[in-house]
Amino acid sequence: MSTGFYFGITYSSGRDLVQEAIDYAVALAAERGLMCYDPPVPHSALGHRGDVPYETPITLKRKRPGRRRLNYEVGIKPRPFIQECPMIKIFGYLKRKPGLSPQEFADYYEHNHVPLVLSKAFMPIVYKRNYIQRGDAFNIEGDEISFDCMTELVFADRDDLSAWMAGLGGDEIARDEENFIDRAATRAYVVDERTTAN
Repeated sequence: MSTGFYFGITYSSGRDLVQEAIDYAVALAAERGLMCYDPPVPHSALGHRGDVPYETPITLKRKRPGRRRLNYEVGIKPRPFIQECPMIKIFGYLKRKPGLSPQEFADYYEHNHVPLVLSKAFMPIVYKRNYIQRGDAFNIEGDEISFDCMTELVFADRDDLSAWMAGLGGDEIARDEENFIDRAATRAYVVDERTTAN
C-alpha cells in the first residue's frame, strides 16, 4: 500500500519559503501518523531551472515499533501551501518614453534600471519584466494596449513590500525612470492570484 501527496514550490521562492513548505509537509504527515527519517532531496539533485516547479520527495515511516520501513512520497499541492503564505503580488504597467523604440525601452530597462533597483533594495521573491510583442499575430492591437511592459513583483508579505520600497528611496529611481518611462502613464495594482491545479 502506498500513500502520497505532492507539493510544488519554485526555486525562486527563496530558501526560507522552501524550508517553510517542507516544514508544512512534515507537519501534515505527522498529523497522519507518519514521521520523517530522511531529509528531502537537495536542490542540486533536482535539476531545477529557475522558476520551473519541482517536486521534493520526503521519505517517511509509520510511528510504530518494528524494523519494517515504508517509503511514502509526501508533498502538498501548491494551493494549500499558497493559502498559508500571505504573499503580495503586484503588476506594474509601464509605457515607454516617446521617441524610444520598444527594443531601446527594453534594453534600457534591463541593462540600466534593473541593476540600479537591485543596488538599492533586496531582490523580491519574483521580479519579472514582460514586454508586449508588438505585431504578434495573437495580439489584438489597438489604442487600448497602453503599456509596453508588465512588471511582476512578489513579496513574502506587506512588510517586505514596505521595506523594499523604503530601500529604493525615491529621487534617484524616479530620475532614472524619466530616461525611458512615461511616468504619467504608469499604473500598478495588487492582485489576488488563483491557480488551477491538475
